Amino acid sequence: MRTRRLITASLIMFAALGVTTGVANATPADKFTTKCIKTLQDGGAIDDCQAAPSPLKPENSELVWGSISFAILLVLFVKFGYPAVIKSMKAREDRIRGDLEQAEGAKGEAEGVLTEYRAQLADARAEAGRGAATHRARPEDLATAI
Repeated sequence: MRTRRLITASLIMFAALGVTTGVANATPADKFTTKCIKTLQDGGAIDDCQAAPSPLKPENSELVWGSISFAILLVLFVKFGYPAVIKSMKAREDRIRGDLEQAEGAKGEAEGVLTEYRAQLADARAEAGRGAATHRARPEDLATAI
């Protein structure tokens, strides 16, 4: 089935190509060609006919089509591209804002755990100091008791 579709599409394409092509014929001479022929017939050199095109200014038809293409692409970007970019930037901004708020919450929780840990450590040190003081006092009591 897939092969049949491919063959049919190829035949339609070649048929359309055959119908739309015209007979090859010589184009009539334009102004430049007739001027060059006249210059050569009058005894001029071939260099007189071949003027170098401007490297900075493109042909007028290229300027027209380029301007039309630019305008179409600009309209498409303003219509479809710009809102999509703004939407993605807004989503990214919201995601970053949420991540920052989550990080602030985690930081506050970590500070609370750190404070609790330091309090437990201080209690443990105080209890260890009391235990050490009682153990130091005990040999003296034993010496006085003897």
